[in-house]
Amino acid sequence: ADKLTEEDLANLDKELELVPMYDKMKYERIDSLKQILNSANRPSNLRIDAALKLGAEYRAFISDSSMVYYRKAMALAYQYGDSSAVIEAKIGHFNVLGVLGFFGEAVHELNTLEEEGVPESLQFLFYDSARQLYYYMQGYTENSDVAYSADYFQKNREYRNKILELLDSREPLY
Repeated sequence: ADKLTEEDLANLDKELELVPMYDKMKYERIDSLKQILNSANRPSNLRIDAALKLGAEYRAFISDSSMVYYRKAMALAYQYGDSSAVIEAKIGHFNVLGVLGFFGEAVHELNTLEEEGVPESLQFLFYDSARQLYYYMQGYTENSDVAYSADYFQKNREYRNKILELLDSREPLY
């Protein structure tokens, strides 16, 4: 904070003034997705996609709601036979479990998905979510159990390396 200039603080104040506008946009997006999800007249793929997007929207600020929407996406995907969407919903679900600190359940879901196999189209999402989970677990244990923390750090690195294997080294994300 000591290194912030008056200009930095003024720019920060301007951004903070925009928070209500950003919140309004977020809730409009959420309401629109809910309308799609709750409309029986919409095609199944749009309803599943809306539930997945709602899970992602809520993940950062209302994790319980995020879990509800990932479960809804999973149920719809099972109902309509969309195996890829089932896996995507499961990935989102174990990600939220990790955010909430339900590490045992999250690792169980991660391991189950890994054993069943994740399609190539969802591998980046899967590995990134697994990497995040082990990052959360490492942070949770780093001050109390160094052995576990080191194991979680190693698992985080393994999943990060799997992500790097998927990417072209010339890509900015790499």
